[in-house]
Amino acid sequence: MEPTKDPLNEAAQDIKAEIANSNISFYHLMVLDRSGSMSNVRKETISGYNEQIQTIKALQAKYTSQKHYTTLVLFNHEVTTPLFCVGVSELTEINDSTYVTDGGTSLYDAIGIGMETLKEQLTNETNPYKVLVTILTDGEEMNSTKYKQNQIAEMIK
Repeated sequence: MEPTKDPLNEAAQDIKAEIANSNISFYHLMVLDRSGSMSNVRKETISGYNEQIQTIKALQAKYTSQKHYTTLVLFNHEVTTPLFCVGVSELTEINDSTYVTDGGTSLYDAIGIGMETLKEQLTNETNPYKVLVTILTDGEEMNSTKYKQNQIAEMIK
């Protein structure tokens, strides 16, 4: 009896092989919550962020024909972009000294600003690319003034 084929798994493997062998660029948008409520999961957040940075660096090393660029959006009651479309050589891990939590939470503003800024940057991009978004948050929202939940949901669709 022949084993049952899983078309979804086969499609995923085909996509994975295609991406691994292409000259595609990857734009990693990382949205990192540094509000006061994150103090309860500070250790896990630092670990999760650092694992993501290590993965991006490992992918660049493994698939040298690809380019990986990272944008970091940090937020509490304010939204900042300390890294914008930087290569892997500029990525550094965070630690207890560099990841400081305080203030309120502007989650929707951080996601919206990050996505809009990256979208504007990629408007004239002619080479193939993929955008990967990673959001590290406890999910609380209380201070956003520019974007609302429904606007973010529409952007993600």
